[in-house]
Amino acid sequence: MKKKKLRKWPFIIISFAIVLIVLGFVLLFRQKLTQVTLTEESFYQYFSGKKYDYEGTLHLKKDGSITNLSFDGKDYNITLDSTPIYYAKKKKVLFAENMMIVYPKENIAQYKVNYFTSIEQNQNKITLKDGTTTKDLRESFLYDGKDLYFFVEPITLKIGDETYELSPFSYVICEYGSKVSIYQYDQDTMIEKEITTKPVEASIDGYTINLSMDSVSLDGMNNSRLLFKKIELLNNLEGD
Repeated sequence: MKKKKLRKWPFIIISFAIVLIVLGFVLLFRQKLTQVTLTEESFYQYFSGKKYDYEGTLHLKKDGSITNLSFDGKDYNITLDSTPIYYAKKKKVLFAENMMIVYPKENIAQYKVNYFTSIEQNQNKITLKDGTTTKDLRESFLYDGKDLYFFVEPITLKIGDETYELSPFSYVICEYGSKVSIYQYDQDTMIEKEITTKPVEASIDGYTINLSMDSVSLDGMNNSRLLFKKIELLNNLEGD
């Protein structure tokens, strides 16, 4: 009997080791999903009209519904929202929160892209990367389900009688009945405009976005479609 019991120990030890290895891989995979480190780069963001520059290594960590940013060598510990994080030395942007991508000309199709998704332009090609998924972008824009719109194409923004020509990688935050914040990427400028009942619209050949009502209408059609608010319920964007 003792010999049989002794024979069981190697099996138990091996099984326990396998469980630990599997658990380690699960924890490592989970960490990769909830954390990202951006090394040896220059970054910037705008908050409330003010520009914040980051140099060195950034650590982004997702903890439930909150994303925190810590910065090596500086006393920064920032709770992030959907405001884009821009790379200073390349045409690239990172989103710390889940976003929606909208294809107006494809029956206003809407898909989810996950937090830590990046968008980069190389020459005339704009590519979205969401984990292992890559997608060439065209005739689309991103929306955070609340107030922020990010544009991958040149677009015309109208606030009442005022007109602004925005370059790709610009974004607009429209707080209905309060103010509009306009980030013009090519000029690296942030403009804030107070609004009351002024309509706020962004248009390009083929469609118009009503930023006040969060809706999209196609040229030649009398009706518009409201954008979905609950990003979590959308299907994930599929790669090329």
